[in-house]
Amino acid sequence: MAEKRRKFDPEFREGAVRIVTETGKTIAEVADDLGVNETTLASRVSGARRTRAAPAGESDVLEWLRRDNAQLKRDNKELAGSGPVAGAGVTFSLAVMGQGLAGTRDAQIRSSPIGFLLLA
Repeated sequence: MAEKRRKFDPEFREGAVRIVTETGKTIAEVADDLGVNETTLASRVSGARRTRAAPAGESDVLEWLRRDNAQLKRDNKELAGSGPVAGAGVTFSLAVMGQGLAGTRDAQIRSSPIGFLLLA
């Protein structure tokens, strides 16, 4: 017959996570000492580490870095479409050779997702 599943109150679970994070004991050691499943304890420790807030001074720096990163991404997006090669409407003289034709014509290069298009 299968064992009845044990339920632990939130204080016990938080205490088990605190033992791992504060004492330096391994998850396996703490799980064995407390008689709980190692995988379950590892999951709870991992979740606690993810949700743990950054120290007060670091949160300001992280917020500034996130804002700065977002601004740099916007700037890069704007610049990507305005460069001399990728910009729309860049004109140049093109030497046309072939079919008995020789000379120069005005042409345009436009960027596309798959490369550059030559528009004569």
